[in-house]
Amino acid sequence: MPLIVKPKARQDGLTLIEVLVALVVLAFGLIGIAGMQASSLRSGQDAYLRTQAMAIAQDMADRMKMNWQAALDNDYFPSGDPLVIDDEYGSPSFTNCASETCTPEDVAFNDIGQLASHFTDVYGVDDGFVPTLPEGSALSLTRDGNVFIITVTWPSVPGGAGATGSVVLQMVL
Repeated sequence: MPLIVKPKARQDGLTLIEVLVALVVLAFGLIGIAGMQASSLRSGQDAYLRTQAMAIAQDMADRMKMNWQAALDNDYFPSGDPLVIDDEYGSPSFTNCASETCTPEDVAFNDIGQLASHFTDVYGVDDGFVPTLPEGSALSLTRDGNVFIITVTWPSVPGGAGATGSVVLQMVL
């Protein structure tokens, strides 16, 4: 009787369909990773801007605490209530308090000018100045009795349709 040999069922490699499925799965994974990276960058930028805004608000509060009599005398409101500092604030003239005797009103005026440098080039030097916060950001200061409210706002999505971020700091003098 002749010996019947059945061919062995063996597989030497991957089929084309298996390769294509693996590529599709890999592509979806890479798209997901890219999306997470973009989201992470947006979150990191928002956290950076929030930190900068809080530092500016805290700087304003500290300056007012150091010059509390001028704050209570409304010297931090040179053109009325509220004070708004933004990228259109302009260039105030500074008094050099290191070499001259300054009144509390002079110190308040210098404080406002120095804080304005976070939003616009108050020194007028054409040296590639970049403000701390993006264009469209502003600091506003309002007063309700002895409660001072410092609000810093910024556009949270560059070029976005009106989306803003803000920090609010209240202090009592």
